[in-house]
Amino acid sequence: MKAIVTGAQGQDGSILINKLIKSGHQVVGIGRRRLDDFSARDKSLRELLENRESDFIYKICDLRDSTTVLELLSKETPDVIFNLAAMSSPAESWNNPAGTLSNDTHSVVNLLDSIRLLSPETKMIQANTAAIFHSTNLLINE
Repeated sequence: MKAIVTGAQGQDGSILINKLIKSGHQVVGIGRRRLDDFSARDKSLRELLENRESDFIYKICDLRDSTTVLELLSKETPDVIFNLAAMSSPAESWNNPAGTLSNDTHSVVNLLDSIRLLSPETKMIQANTAAIFHSTNLLINE
C-alpha cells in the first residue's frame, strides 16, 4: 500500500509515518518546509530518508495550490491519503483567520478534487480537531 501523509512535520504526522513504515507501507510525507533538524520530528524524518531500507520520501507541497496537488497525485498514485495538514497554532488562527480558512479548507478541496479527477479509488482520511465542537463535558466521538 502506498500512503501520502500530509502534515508530516507535525506530531501526529511523524508518528503515523513511522507506524506505516514499520507496517511495510510506502509513504510519501508532505510538508510545508525543508527538514532542517530544528525539531526531533524533523530529525526522525531525516533519519527515515537516510535509511536505505525505509520506503519513505519527503516532498514539499503547497496544498492550497490545485495544480501542485494534481501533479503530486498524478506522480504518486496513492492508495490512501491521511490529511493531517492544518493550521496548528491557536494564536495564529486568531491573528490570521482568512489564512487559516484558506489553508484548512482549500487544501481539503484540492485533495478531494484531485482524487475525483485522477484516482477515484484512492481513500482519504481527513483529520480534524475536537475544537470544531462546542465546549462540553460530554464525551465527544464521531
